[in-house]
Amino acid sequence: LVLRWEKAAEWGHVALRGVTTENGIKSEDTTGSKRGYGVGLGGHYVLTDTTSLLASTSYGKGMGRFFNESVGGVADSAENKVYLPKELGVVVGVQQKFSDTLRGSVTYGQQRTLGGEYITVASADANRSVKSGTVGVIWAPVANVELGSEFMWSHRETLDGRSGTEPRLNFAATYSFGN
Repeated sequence: LVLRWEKAAEWGHVALRGVTTENGIKSEDTTGSKRGYGVGLGGHYVLTDTTSLLASTSYGKGMGRFFNESVGGVADSAENKVYLPKELGVVVGVQQKFSDTLRGSVTYGQQRTLGGEYITVASADANRSVKSGTVGVIWAPVANVELGSEFMWSHRETLDGRSGTEPRLNFAATYSFGN
């Protein structure tokens, strides 16, 4: 179940969202499930006709794929229990419209797995924290078509203290049906 409330105005918008999801695990040793939840607050603020600030925060337990880089639940086969990660994340950014057909953005986000029973049962290579920054551009050459590119740099730290970085270059092309 996903819920979202949004209020838009000339100054920008604010949105409140919530999710609840069942986290099921089925293996040779364990079958179980546990309900997860998440809440978030975000929006954007219009600085000028061409520049907006963006911000969002999320918190929850067992948000799974609804939260960036989340690994979901883990099972303790000895106790036949499912444990869910408790996570907190923040994203901030700025979007700039260069013309009617070209816009760009710079963002930074950080997510952290908080303490609890999950950490004592999870694999040592599960995420403790993930930090990432992006720089991207989107070009709309004709109606309903957008072409984009994004450079992303990510840094990951695992529960056992190992860490690493990953640069990534993404490309996207979208066509919007309708209007």
